[in-house]
Amino acid sequence: MRIGLGTYSSEDYNADCDYALVDLTPALAKRILARMDLAARLHRDDISLHELYFWNAEAEFFSTPDDALTEQLPDASDGHVILPEGLEIPADCFQRTEYDHMIVNTVGEECEVFWRSSPKNVFIEITTASLPRELIEQIARGLQPSSRP
Repeated sequence: MRIGLGTYSSEDYNADCDYALVDLTPALAKRILARMDLAARLHRDDISLHELYFWNAEAEFFSTPDDALTEQLPDASDGHVILPEGLEIPADCFQRTEYDHMIVNTVGEECEVFWRSSPKNVFIEITTASLPRELIEQIARGLQPSSRP
């Protein structure tokens, strides 16, 4: 299932990383849940743990060149949206990034997951909105969640 995520930049400039795309398969959802459980267990043993970083490139950051595409995507305040079947994002909209990683963050007794990356040759960080555990659990079980948060 393709998820569109709103993004935030560490600076006023976002290097055309307006959104991120994550292909959240059941296998990836199960891996994320295992990582969330690990983070929660470690946090219970040591409350100074707040984040676990996993280096990968599961989130692809892209710009939105036209209003038709923008209307089908969230803005940063909406968080995420399940992309409709058949929605194609042109290849030239995707940005080259480096230092790509998934972050599992502990928030009290709960955990959240989001992605962070740096656009190539730019010294900023782009962070996605987080995905709710309930959505990840539904996808891990092979269920079809609703398209909006």
